[in-house]
Amino acid sequence: MIKLLSLFTGIGAFEKALERLNAEYELVGFSEIDKYAIKSYCAIHNVTEDKNYGDISKIDEKSLPDFDIMTWGFPCQDISIAGKLKGIKEGKTRSGLYYEGYRILKTKKPKISIIENVKNLTSKRFKNEFESILKDISDLGYTNYWQVLNAKDYGIPQNRERVFIISIRKDIDNGKFTFPEKIPLQLKLKDLLEDVVDDKYYLTEKGIGRLIKKNNKLIRNNDNPDVSSCIIAGYHKMDGRNNQYISEQNKPKRIGGIYDTEERKRQAGSIYDSNAISPTLTTMFPGGDKQPFVLVNEGTKKGTSEAREGDSINISYPNNMRKRGRVGKEVSQTILTSPNMAVFVVENETGANRAYCTMNEGIGKVLRFGAYDEEVVNRLRWMRDVLGPTLGKALRSMENGLAINPLIAKAIAMGDEFHQRNIAASLVFLKEMAPLITEMKDISEKDRYDVIKFLADTDQFFLNVMMATGKAGVDAARTVQEGTVVTAMCRNGHSFGIRISGMGDTWFTGPVNTPDGLYFAGYDSDDACPDMGDSAITETFGVGGMAMIAAPAVTRFVGAGGLEDAKRTSNEMKRITIDRNPNLIIPNWDFKGACLGIDARLVVERGITPVINTGIAHKRAGVGQIGAGTVHPPMECFEKAVRAYAEKLGYR
Repeated sequence: MIKLLSLFTGIGAFEKALERLNAEYELVGFSEIDKYAIKSYCAIHNVTEDKNYGDISKIDEKSLPDFDIMTWGFPCQDISIAGKLKGIKEGKTRSGLYYEGYRILKTKKPKISIIENVKNLTSKRFKNEFESILKDISDLGYTNYWQVLNAKDYGIPQNRERVFIISIRKDIDNGKFTFPEKIPLQLKLKDLLEDVVDDKYYLTEKGIGRLIKKNNKLIRNNDNPDVSSCIIAGYHKMDGRNNQYISEQNKPKRIGGIYDTEERKRQAGSIYDSNAISPTLTTMFPGGDKQPFVLVNEGTKKGTSEAREGDSINISYPNNMRKRGRVGKEVSQTILTSPNMAVFVVENETGANRAYCTMNEGIGKVLRFGAYDEEVVNRLRWMRDVLGPTLGKALRSMENGLAINPLIAKAIAMGDEFHQRNIAASLVFLKEMAPLITEMKDISEKDRYDVIKFLADTDQFFLNVMMATGKAGVDAARTVQEGTVVTAMCRNGHSFGIRISGMGDTWFTGPVNTPDGLYFAGYDSDDACPDMGDSAITETFGVGGMAMIAAPAVTRFVGAGGLEDAKRTSNEMKRITIDRNPNLIIPNWDFKGACLGIDARLVVERGITPVINTGIAHKRAGVGQIGAGTVHPPMECFEKAVRAYAEKLGYR
């Protein structure tokens, strides 16, 4: 009986191969972290989830039972021509997980090791890494046999090349191992296609006519007419050199294809002939370092600019054929949601500056957490057409607008911390608005009722106003040219960034963390998106997580424990700030003021990072908010900022 350990398991292709060979084997365990792959694997191979060792980096290799064969196809994202080609770097790239598999191989030394990975691992670019892998395994006492195999040569109708490394322990190797001979392909793509398909999935006669025009050349692959080329989703005009068209007898029937524009003016990739094998889907063309890109007309002397991965495109001139927009190189730009989105204006009369914010939609399925279905869009339209004009009219009817500072002072004394809990502030805002709204005779009774009910039901409505208030306050601090006071904190799901007073508009970034907290029913941490959003401006101002003690009602919800835990958190936050805010008195904190002015130098010196109260979004777009909790920024941001400021002062 063969004993098998399966690493980087997926749905168990190696196991399926053993089953097709009628080889008797015992699975000692597998390692997989994707929850859907785990469920699929267990269903396909009739095993229980307790066989899963989970994250390979957390496996204690010394506790593993003995086994005969170890199969491992470590991640290829940093090797594949469809990836970023960062290579195999321990602890730094996904493909660097090779070293976790090697760690287990080194300790357990099974009879046979089988590695599968992309063909590009054997390329000139990764020659050193590939040779290093072979040497690593050879030094453990194995004989290596490797070869690039194509699935189409072994009965599978797919053009898929992969390198296989078979390593046999030298004490049992007889030197006679050979890779299997190729076999004729019996299965064609048409054998897998459905017989009855809706007409909408077929190319029209008019479309076929366009394909066979003189300027849309038809290319025949004379070497292998049964092989269809890859589907390409890159922004590239095709030509005959790319061997994109495969046909029989010059009578093509397109069975799949994509275009690079909505108008379908340029063909980006197609498959012809149902007798062909299935291509590998790629978003790259023609591969290697040549990443997909978008050309944007900038109206400059050069004419166009290329937008590549990490760049942003601002389409500012949609109807101008000479000048369409701007490309921001590795810079995020402001999203224009509509030309008339209603905003609140918060004015800092002391600093003579302003900040702006949209209206809060509530929690759950909302746009700011990635939801965008019809319910969300209809709510936004109502906010544009009814809520915004109504509140605008009410605020403009007040002689000097609505004073924010007294409102915030009331609300913090009533138990708000202005990030997770805004109930008191939202109700105080409603208290000011309701009499004005009820007196509006030019607005229908239904609209007045709907507006007041929305404000009453939306506990988080004041959050956006608080964010703008915080920004108006800390923006004044940005005018200070000295010191290390934090003037902004923001995160985008990938990086966390801060700015400090003495370094102007320079951002200092580090890898973002994933929030810890409580989840709505049906969700857990596996569903969570890494931290994102601009609401940490509240903590920058000194409230939110910095004022946890002000809102004992939410401490449990965000996973902060009870009142004493909240007090301990706020006392700790005081250690990294320069003062207290005399306008925001907190009764639960012996009537002391909220924290004011996070000092990056104190953060680094004392090893304490700010705590941020935050909502948790689903990692899949369209779902929305799934919970709430707390998160800490990476210390790296503050270290970079302090170091940069020291260098500015002449210290090295």
